[in-house]
Amino acid sequence: MTITRVGAGNGPYSLTLVLNLAPPFSAGFAPPLTPVFVGDTIYAESTVLSKRESKSRPTQGIVTVRTVGLKADGKEFMSFERTVLVPKRGAGIEI
Repeated sequence: MTITRVGAGNGPYSLTLVLNLAPPFSAGFAPPLTPVFVGDTIYAESTVLSKRESKSRPTQGIVTVRTVGLKADGKEFMSFERTVLVPKRGAGIEI
């Protein structure tokens, strides 16, 4: 992904989140480790840290993920952990 425009605020965070689409989550953000500029190519890598079954929702599980935002040169510009509630294989989500 190439950044074509980054405004003030959480631009790089939002772009990295878009690369890692997930159900609603809670995430703790930290200041950028290195600046990201217009025209920079960024990547996101996510690693599952833990998973468990939900006690209150038997058709869903709770997964904790660490996501790292990387520039094309391999430098990490951000990282965060998030916990998501996801449907188990074969189970749908009730809305």
